[in-house]
Amino acid sequence: MSVYESTSISVSASWHRHLLGRLKWLRHCAVELMGMSPSTASSGLDQGQDIRLACAIGFPVGISFAVFNLTHGFPALGIIEGLAILFFVPPAYFLSRLSRRLLLAESLIMLCVIIITGALFHYGGIHGTGIYWIFSLPLTAFYVTGQLRGWLWSLSFLALLGIISPAPDFTQIQLQHCQLALLYYTAIAASFNMLRTHFATKLHNLAMTDFLTNINNRRYFFLRLEEEFARYLRYKTNFCLLFLDLDNMKIINTDRGHIGGDAAIVYCTKVLDRVKRQGDVIGRLGGDEFGWLMIGADAKKVQDFFNRLQQELANFSFEGKKIPLNISCGAISTSCDTWQDYDTMYREATARLSQAKRMKNCICFK
Repeated sequence: MSVYESTSISVSASWHRHLLGRLKWLRHCAVELMGMSPSTASSGLDQGQDIRLACAIGFPVGISFAVFNLTHGFPALGIIEGLAILFFVPPAYFLSRLSRRLLLAESLIMLCVIIITGALFHYGGIHGTGIYWIFSLPLTAFYVTGQLRGWLWSLSFLALLGIISPAPDFTQIQLQHCQLALLYYTAIAASFNMLRTHFATKLHNLAMTDFLTNINNRRYFFLRLEEEFARYLRYKTNFCLLFLDLDNMKIINTDRGHIGGDAAIVYCTKVLDRVKRQGDVIGRLGGDEFGWLMIGADAKKVQDFFNRLQQELANFSFEGKKIPLNISCGAISTSCDTWQDYDTMYREATARLSQAKRMKNCICFK
């Protein structure tokens, strides 16, 4: 094979890989734009808060428009707007506070918006300007319902425009232009909502993730702990709370510098992640202190997992030198005592950790 042929094959393979990479990127963008990707999930967004904000803004504005149309010669349009606002918006506001009723709350909001925009499209409003309010529907749909359902609501209304008779003097060519414009605004609203969701999720993850170890931080850990404690009070479920602290970090920081200390903390994090069970929650609480929430565990399981943790930490090495890590743990269980409030349980767990720290490399359990 000549050098020329070898170079041609190499260039062809390179372009083939580049083309495949571009196609994968376009596919990822399309999937994300349509809301079928986990990255466009609302994990970083409070959907209930979005619905309540839409209600708080939409209610006075909607009532004002209803009164305006009633007093300016469009009584039918004003009555439809007023009834839709009064019938759908207040229930949606209160249902948005219930996590299991969010889908119903967003559906009420969207039904209200579709009824009002459909009425505006049919009656036209003052000087026919009511028709152009339909372009606000995609913005509301994506903001309130999210990426995928935003597409469904917007395209459903687009199909509905072919059924509702438009305002007087609205020609067929104007209707087609209006539908094309609505499709364009839907794509624009989807793009902006995708970016909004992406950056909101990124900010949420930054707020809940420890920078050094890339695990849950103190904020997230205690939020989960409060949720689990509330579940315990309501359903009497069992869980164990462990506070852990590395014993010899001061020596490591003195002898090996803070780079060695960071390496020890990262190693401890990896060990905790390997040892913990699926469903457990671990978090870095600050410095060399960690939290471990063991759902449904008892005293024997806690002791077994702590023994495994000690064995793994003894294998730590830095810059080719073995430096066994020691760890102390204070642990409590909801199965061993009856806790009436969160603060008492928290203080007891920290007291157990202080007791373990005095003895070093052990667990104090209640």
